Amino acid sequence: MLFHTWPFLLFLLVVLPVFYALGKTRLWLLWMLAASYFFYGWWNPYYLALVLYTTTLVYFVVALMDRCPAEGAEADVLARLTRLRFDDRAAKAAFVACALAALGFVAVAVAGPATLRPTMIALGVIALLMAIGALFAFRQVIRLFREISWVNSLGSPEAYARAKPPKLLWTVALTDDGHAGPAVAGGLVYLIDHAGKQDIVRALELATGKERWRFAYAEVVNKQYGYARSTPAISGGKVYTLSRLGAVYCLDAATGKKVWSRHLVTDFGGKRPQWDYAMSPLVDGERVILCPGGQH
Repeated sequence: MLFHTWPFLLFLLVVLPVFYALGKTRLWLLWMLAASYFFYGWWNPYYLALVLYTTTLVYFVVALMDRCPAEGAEADVLARLTRLRFDDRAAKAAFVACALAALGFVAVAVAGPATLRPTMIALGVIALLMAIGALFAFRQVIRLFREISWVNSLGSPEAYARAKPPKLLWTVALTDDGHAGPAVAGGLVYLIDHAGKQDIVRALELATGKERWRFAYAEVVNKQYGYARSTPAISGGKVYTLSRLGAVYCLDAATGKKVWSRHLVTDFGGKRPQWDYAMSPLVDGERVILCPGGQH
């Protein structure tokens, strides 16, 4: 079912009204799940079997990860699983789901189209390995699951309450509030600020925030989501910057003295994008790479 075809349009006209009608109930989730399975099964019924097995597999594996013990808690998972004593229903469900998924992938590989066979065999092997892993899980594996689990990686409110924020070392007021990012090299922080009718390239000491030097040049006056959007590039003792309108400057990284400048529009016939230039210069050896833009 392709997005530009009539079947998809009819499918959308049926699914959306029912979705909005069920929006205040929990039934909308079941409706969208059924619609999704129908969408993938329309193209090829074998894809429906693949989606059913993969979603079941992922659901129960994530459930297993979510049920992993918190830091410091006892996790005698190895003894439980090797004796087939599945006290944790999520662990049992993960093992059963992986085993069934492996069988399902093998069945599709045997009975399905030949083009799907390599993929199905590979997925079957992966599912089988996951089932074995669920059966003979070591504490290290469970700890790894706990680390990569999305739910547990968020941490508990108690953990956040105990955590201490990093110490604020210094702040520097900017007048731009645009999208320009800082670049750090050689103990200095380089960024593009703006004031009045000028862009201002500033170098701040990383340790203290004290301004080492600044270099100003005439630039656009009107504010459009800030001014400069480019992050300076530092290489070989030089700082390369790009303005919103296409002014390129090469400055001495230690003193801020101008080495050379070019303009993407006036010097190279470039064409500014709708939202002006936002790229960062790329230094490759003796070359600075930029994209002036044009008709194509």
